[in-house]
Amino acid sequence: MSTDLRPRNFNQLPVGVKNILILNALFFAASLIFRNTYQVDLNTLLGLYFPKHPNFKPWQYLTSLFMHADFGHIIMNMLMFYIFGTVLENKWGTKRFLFFYFFTGVGASLLYQSTMWFADYQLTQAVHSFLQHPSPGDFNHFIKHCQIEKYSAILVNGFNETRLADLQTNWDLHPENNALKLNAIEFVSGYKNNLYTIDSRFWAPCIGASGAVFGVLFAFGYLFPNTTVYYFSFFPLKAKYFVTLLIVSELYMNWANVAGDNIAHLAHLGGALFAFLLVFYWNKTIKNSLF
Repeated sequence: MSTDLRPRNFNQLPVGVKNILILNALFFAASLIFRNTYQVDLNTLLGLYFPKHPNFKPWQYLTSLFMHADFGHIIMNMLMFYIFGTVLENKWGTKRFLFFYFFTGVGASLLYQSTMWFADYQLTQAVHSFLQHPSPGDFNHFIKHCQIEKYSAILVNGFNETRLADLQTNWDLHPENNALKLNAIEFVSGYKNNLYTIDSRFWAPCIGASGAVFGVLFAFGYLFPNTTVYYFSFFPLKAKYFVTLLIVSELYMNWANVAGDNIAHLAHLGGALFAFLLVFYWNKTIKNSLF
């Protein structure tokens, strides 16, 4: 990806962009050193967990912005951040740019976690509903509604996929069997008590600067809509169409929910949303200093 912008009469590496790049590089190097030398995964300390997870700490809303999964992850994020963030910082100044960066990054995390809170509410309601009226039909509905097979690879109380499938089949055939009923209650109760450590929607930390980077991309498209951007270095697009394409792609990927996709697409969209809200506000209140 490249752009036809060339720095003229401004800093090619302004201080805010430079420091963000350095911090990301240091955090990434530290994560590699701790993982390979001490067998310590810094993501468990600095990645952002769901607030009900035992590993959650408030500082993770900031530290998670500096953690990345691999070289490809950090290089892509930092390349886009450098190309487009440099223009924004030279336009706004360092203080305003850094405020914007962290505002959109934390905002992206908050939007993503709001969907997790909704999922948490649905799951706990499904557990409560089954435990109030346990039956084979309700048990099958619980397994399907909670998407146990998709999100809970680690089951509880000695259950595995085979035992769970056998329990469903046998209870359907023998709905009056009290032992099967107790087994189902045991499984659901264990799921309830371990939800935040066995369900992948909650146990995996969210890491990366992608939400903030999407905020930077959106702001660039908003402020410089007719600037030509070369998508994958070959396809020229005006910035406003480029940003629209990214947003539509993220909406589709979030809706498609492809198996094995571990990207927090809603966090990307959250970064764009909070970028729009902040730039729109600035445009209305201090337009002369922005444009």
